[in-house]
Amino acid sequence: VARHATPLAVVYFAEYFINQGLLELLYFPASALTHDDQYRWYQLLYQAGVFASRSSLRCFRLHRVWVLALLQVLNAVVLSVAVAVPFLPALGVAFAIVGGEGAVGGAAYANALLNVAEEAPPEGREFAMTVASVADTTGIALAGG
Repeated sequence: VARHATPLAVVYFAEYFINQGLLELLYFPASALTHDDQYRWYQLLYQAGVFASRSSLRCFRLHRVWVLALLQVLNAVVLSVAVAVPFLPALGVAFAIVGGEGAVGGAAYANALLNVAEEAPPEGREFAMTVASVADTTGIALAGG
């Protein structure tokens, strides 16, 4: 369980660090969209990425959830630097990164839980799924701190 739950916690930590800590600060003043509009689009694209990746589990299966954790941490680093030193060339690039962030988060959640369900022995499957599902909450709580 830990080999899937730990990366899931890391994914959710990075994801909520981005969503609740960085996206309000990621603003492109030259855009026709207001600051509020940009933030709303970030949230919409994030949710669209989550929906698409959780819905495509049968098409895209990953047993190495740690790869998604690395990608999400990379997203957090890139967006942190973009907030501190605006280097992204356009709002569309930020939109793509945020949509990808949602896709990574959704894929990590779906794949981690499916992996745990398939690998846990039948007599311990329910407990293993419960432990794995606490990992995302742990990541969210740590990001909130």
